[in-house]
Amino acid sequence: MKAAWYEKQGAARDVLIVGEMDDPQPSAGEVRIRIAARRRIWSAVQVVYN
Repeated sequence: MKAAWYEKQGAARDVLIVGEMDDPQPSAGEVRIRIAARRRIWSAVQVVYN
């Protein structure tokens, strides 16, 4: 799976790692959830001020 993680503290641009990881396997008493992200198209949002 694609993942982003860090192994030390610091500015994100210096410490963030993006790559592939093995799919996690839950242990007893744990669950695995799937998180999906969608891109928002802000030009389709109309803001009305009263």
